[in-house]
Amino acid sequence: MGNSQANQKENQDQYKGGIFIQIPKTNYTSGELIEGTLHLSVLKQYQGHMLTVCLEGIEETHFTYTINKIGVKPSHHKIEKHIGEGSKVFLNLAVPLYDFQNGDNNNQFMLMPGQFQIPFQIQTSANLPSSFKFKQDEENYCSLKYTLKAFIIPLVVSDEKIEGFQEIAIRQQEKKDQEQELPYTHLTTEPFYCCCAYGSYHQKLSLQESYYSPGQTIDATIDCDFSKFDEKVSQVEISLYGILNMKSVSDPIRNKFIGLQQISYEAKVENKKCQQVVKIDIPDNYPTSIEGELINVQFYVDVTPIIQSCCLEQQTPLKLDVYINPKQNDNLPEQRQIERPQNWNPNILAVQTFDQQQAAEFQNQKLKFFKENGDNQIQSNLMNKPEMENPLI
Repeated sequence: MGNSQANQKENQDQYKGGIFIQIPKTNYTSGELIEGTLHLSVLKQYQGHMLTVCLEGIEETHFTYTINKIGVKPSHHKIEKHIGEGSKVFLNLAVPLYDFQNGDNNNQFMLMPGQFQIPFQIQTSANLPSSFKFKQDEENYCSLKYTLKAFIIPLVVSDEKIEGFQEIAIRQQEKKDQEQELPYTHLTTEPFYCCCAYGSYHQKLSLQESYYSPGQTIDATIDCDFSKFDEKVSQVEISLYGILNMKSVSDPIRNKFIGLQQISYEAKVENKKCQQVVKIDIPDNYPTSIEGELINVQFYVDVTPIIQSCCLEQQTPLKLDVYINPKQNDNLPEQRQIERPQNWNPNILAVQTFDQQQAAEFQNQKLKFFKENGDNQIQSNLMNKPEMENPLI
């Protein structure tokens, strides 16, 4: 046996086994049923018996923010840079599949080496947020991701796990207008500068709907009247843009707002008025709305007059919220591949129905397991890390 083969055999011997999660695809819609097959290889005796599949959703944020420290003297003033971080498991849906102990109350039960195969199903909730990844630079980034995990809950919490994982993507269900009035807003503005009044102007903005998808076109109807405004306005800017809000979990909680891609058009003002429909083309790769607990992405269409005056600052724009639905096949996780060993001949298991006592025992074991492994992100990352090239060998 060559050195590489000997090292591979030595590395594999230190593990008690592994699980490969086989699924037909890696992209799902919230509310969809996830179906697949678990392929389980037990290499050594293992003190555990409850085979479980779990869907985990986790949000992570990392960003910088500054705090102005005011000293006694101006020379003592300084700006301190801080890090805001957040990590939150917002979904932990665990489903028991098979009890190798068959309900016997034996804390010394040992699962013998073997190969097994069993189908599984997990019903997702209809209100899950979309998978999301964003990176501005090395210090400002966030993600919202989902991972299928399969494991045998160990009777000794500190024991080495038999487990496997597969990252998947979930997208929010598309939202649509249902027999509601067109989104509409209007505003009368009376600018002031140094106690001087400059008259007033009126703006109206309406859209054909509130929900869109990348690749679609937004028809923004604008109606602006500057006849009672003293300053010259030659153009009006119409924009579609997004705001990403990342939240930390520190004390105090911090928020960081980052502007996303902006698409802008200009409409001419003639005879003090501007009335037209502006078509805003949403790019195919445009980001989408996210409604998470630590991550939120909101989009707006706004109208801002371009005032040709050095005295007046830019006024607060007139804006409407819009929702950008996610596309189905964007940024899909890579599906793990595996080659079954030549001697692969698994026992085919059927999903069991658990009685009240088994269900209670499962809940106790699950709580103990996740308390040890899921309360902090360091442990979560360790669980996500693959333990060997081929978990079946």
